Amino acid sequence: MTVNGPPKPGPGQESVWDYPVETRIEPSNKHVQIVFDGVTVADTHNAKRLLERGRPPVFYIPREDVKMDMLDTTERTST
Repeated sequence: MTVNGPPKPGPGQESVWDYPVETRIEPSNKHVQIVFDGVTVADTHNAKRLLERGRPPVFYIPREDVKMDMLDTTERTST
């Protein structure tokens, strides 16, 4: 019986299985833009990246770098 592990990342990629066991938040060295329907909603060089083993990274963008007037308020929250 052959046991296959997670796929190996390609050039310039990283494996979510190499992330730390403990959740980590780190500064991102990427220029992050959110574009919807051709309109830039967020644009930052100050994003934070949340890393959790086995999950894709999540980027957090400072509120001041988001066009908040383009977003709608909902009753939903996150913790």
